[in-house]
Amino acid sequence: MDTKCHKALLAFYQVRRVTNKTWGASPKVTHWIYTAVIRPMLCYAAVIWWTRTRLSTVSKQLAHMQRIACLYITGAIRTAPTAALELVIGITPVMVYVEQEAMAACLRLKLNSQWILTHTGGHTSICSRLYSNVPLSQQIVDRIMPKFIFDKNYSVFIPARKDWT
Repeated sequence: MDTKCHKALLAFYQVRRVTNKTWGASPKVTHWIYTAVIRPMLCYAAVIWWTRTRLSTVSKQLAHMQRIACLYITGAIRTAPTAALELVIGITPVMVYVEQEAMAACLRLKLNSQWILTHTGGHTSICSRLYSNVPLSQQIVDRIMPKFIFDKNYSVFIPARKDWT
């Protein structure tokens, strides 16, 4: 987790180098870069490591990253509370976002029949949290698995223009 946060901070500091309060990228562009590039980079494979967010060191690292982003997006003074900045910008708190991404990955894997449920707890407990928070995720899905047949040839017949009706 340290390396993920470090890489995300380095990426955001690169954005900061081309941004200032009076010149450079606008707050709108900075917001877009954070939400579209840096935060997904930070939350990559959250379905595996989301339980680590309960540790205070990891939660502090993630909160620090979000705070820096909020400060640069708004241009607020550094004593502004993070929760207020998140509310003004409309950014989901980072702990909630990580869990949301983990649930989305769990649902995506379940729909593709790739989720293997082991009852050992840990990161697989996201499935039960998904069921309790999103009851529709328990619905049975009519999914037909694709079947590729490469040995059968086919032909395409295109009639001439005079045969069109």
